[in-house]
Amino acid sequence: MSINELISNMEEASLPRTNGELVFRSPWEARSFGIAVALNAGGLYDWKDFTANLVAEISSAGDYDEEDYYEKWLSALEQIVLDQGLLSKAEFVERLALFSQQEHPGHSH
Repeated sequence: MSINELISNMEEASLPRTNGELVFRSPWEARSFGIAVALNAGGLYDWKDFTANLVAEISSAGDYDEEDYYEKWLSALEQIVLDQGLLSKAEFVERLALFSQQEHPGHSH
């Protein structure tokens, strides 16, 4: 299955769109989306399991704001990665720190 076919089959994830196009407010959102799609396309987890995690994250938010969508997406991705044993919690935290540094390359805070 191609990446485009995979994305078109993600209806249950209610991806943020404008005029039919995916919307990402910042680079980390696009990267977290790409990582989730790539891991699924690689057969490392079932999309239904990821979607169940995403729905649980959004449902638990209570006062959910659509602008928080990719924060929930990233939490669902963390859960599936840990559940499938793809990374340990420590490895995930380490990779997330590197991922966050890429948000502002060349900057140190």
